[in-house]
Amino acid sequence: VDSSNVRAAGGGQGGPGAGGKRFVPQARKRAQNAARLRQLNARRESNQNNGGVGRFNQPQRTRAGGRGGRGPGGRGGGGRGAGQWRDRIDRQASVSVRPDWRRVEDIDLGKLSKGTSPLSNLVDNSPPKSVQDLLFAGFLDQYNDQYDKVSTRTPAPLKRVETKEFYPVTTTDDPVIEKLAIEGKGTVFATDAIVSHLMTCARSIYPWDIVVQKLPTGALFFDKRDASQFDYLTVHETSNTPPAPLGSRDNEEDQINTPERLSLEATMINQNFTQQILRSQKYRSNFDLPNPFWDEEDNDGMEPASVAYRYRKFDLGDGVELVARTELHGLAKDNKKV
Repeated sequence: VDSSNVRAAGGGQGGPGAGGKRFVPQARKRAQNAARLRQLNARRESNQNNGGVGRFNQPQRTRAGGRGGRGPGGRGGGGRGAGQWRDRIDRQASVSVRPDWRRVEDIDLGKLSKGTSPLSNLVDNSPPKSVQDLLFAGFLDQYNDQYDKVSTRTPAPLKRVETKEFYPVTTTDDPVIEKLAIEGKGTVFATDAIVSHLMTCARSIYPWDIVVQKLPTGALFFDKRDASQFDYLTVHETSNTPPAPLGSRDNEEDQINTPERLSLEATMINQNFTQQILRSQKYRSNFDLPNPFWDEEDNDGMEPASVAYRYRKFDLGDGVELVARTELHGLAKDNKKV
């Protein structure tokens, strides 16, 4: 029996069967390695002769990790995408801090969201003990269910609503909240925009500030500043490439991709969309109180948008009762529920 045939059939050491390795003489390996070294040296010399720019002498550039990397953004060090390059933009504060102001507390929002802040013990994530609807004001139009059929094949162009007026009124300028405060309905008063911003402040990138007023009775009023953009939608706030703010030397008319212009555009699109998808006034439902911010004598041909203001009371415990003004924008067709 020929032993070489047995090794070939069984795939033994040196045979061509499954799992076998082809035998390469040592002299041939040394020749192959020498050829590779000659090629590498020739490429390096050609790159140096061409000005020193090439594949093998470029400066090394690494990222801080990434998917599967060993840096802070790799596995176990920040997750996927943590090592991507980011454009750092220094943003100006929303309000100038005066030298005569006294600092009461400095809160790190990142530590507060992770539970490592000294104030984390004061954060209670439990739901309110009770929720009560105090009153409704304004009116609501019915939703047009034909917009459920809108798709990429049957689009609906967005229309500009010129005769509708929106009222982003702050807390202390609301006559209904003033009436509820006099009646002692709550201890903390705010709007839905302010409350939602405070609830998500740990993820905010754009600078913001609010004004807190404390009355002698102990009631707190959370307000926005007159020239703030608190009621505007934000755009690209958590993006890897956020838009750059408008500089002092830039022309405002030419810069359309600044955070302020993009925020204004997004807010106008949202407002026009909320009124376009509603049916005519024939299906309107009026509440007990009219719109508290619309002046019939000074309207200039405008009418209030389909918005109902829902004043709600949240019992947060420990004697804290939050009264917030929330908004509704339409009625459902089937059950007539807001």
